[in-house]
Amino acid sequence: MDVDLLERHGRRVRLTPAGQRLVAHVRKLNAQWETALSDTTAAAKQLCGPITVGGFPTSIPSVLSSWPRSG
Repeated sequence: MDVDLLERHGRRVRLTPAGQRLVAHVRKLNAQWETALSDTTAAAKQLCGPITVGGFPTSIPSVLSSWPRSG
């Protein structure tokens, strides 16, 4: 489906009514994305805690050197 989102206005362009509606939807989606990102980040921080690692003395250095570090 082809929908014009911009129209010429002199030397410039402006949003058509469809373009204005799309912008309104995008703003809502962006707000939802920011909320989801914030919630996910908060949940990830809550799941962090101390861990215990065990193994053979020869394996521990290679395991710990590849362990992800939190910033």
